[in-house]
Amino acid sequence: GAPAAPAPLALSRADRHKLFTPLMEQGAKAVKEGQRMQAEAQDDLLDSVRTTLRKWVQDCLVKDEKRDRLLEKGLLKCRVQAKWSKGIDEKLKGFAAGIGARLAADGDKENAEKHPAWLPRNEKWLL
Repeated sequence: GAPAAPAPLALSRADRHKLFTPLMEQGAKAVKEGQRMQAEAQDDLLDSVRTTLRKWVQDCLVKDEKRDRLLEKGLLKCRVQAKWSKGIDEKLKGFAAGIGARLAADGDKENAEKHPAWLPRNEKWLL
């Protein structure tokens, strides 16, 4: 038979109001909660970058081809990508400085002409 249709999404009037009302209009408590959630998401992303970087460096040290390239060039470059925000940019810079690395924006602007300036875009950094 035909697959069952999904149940319609039911939102209460209060939930709908909360969902579509900007945080600033919901009051200081909602703004503070939004900022806490944003900081938590940035911390999670930074943890993910740390994990990726650690695994990537281990891989470079284990594989002969990558280790030879490291010895030849004298440095490693790891590309990371995330939605840009001032907070994540600052956290990545702090992380890079803490491990003695440099952080540079990767010059590849993804769909730069087609992307509206007001929308967050995925940015790439080199560590």
